[in-house]
Amino acid sequence: MLRRPVVPPPEDASLANAPELSIDEEAPIPRLIVFHGVPVKPKVTPPPAHEAATEVKSVEPLMAPELSDDQVTEAKSATNESMSEAERNLNLTRGKSLNAAQQDVVSKVMGFLDSAREAIKSNDWQRARILAKKAEVLSQEFAPNP
Repeated sequence: MLRRPVVPPPEDASLANAPELSIDEEAPIPRLIVFHGVPVKPKVTPPPAHEAATEVKSVEPLMAPELSDDQVTEAKSATNESMSEAERNLNLTRGKSLNAAQQDVVSKVMGFLDSAREAIKSNDWQRARILAKKAEVLSQEFAPNP
């Protein structure tokens, strides 16, 4: 059987014995936010003078191991061979429609070839050989299957 809860009788809540409260009027609080009609424009520093743009890159020391004459000769021939093979494979793609993945591979091969040429200009034959080999390996995707 269900029973209802027992509610205690209300207490006398008369205000006869309430303490007297006085409210002191204080100065109004100033507004902390100042509204502007238009947002403040950011200050932009002007670009450096044209002279700084024509500055030549500082020449950083090249850290490459010294190669013997035989190693340099071998690196030159391997570099030239890899670059020729990569360029030959890229020439096979001319005039063909390539999908996005193939276009990405072509751009990467061209990037490696450009980097290899830069390495050759700085006489870093070991780096040039590595970059040319990377270009050759990637370009083999376009080589005819034997």
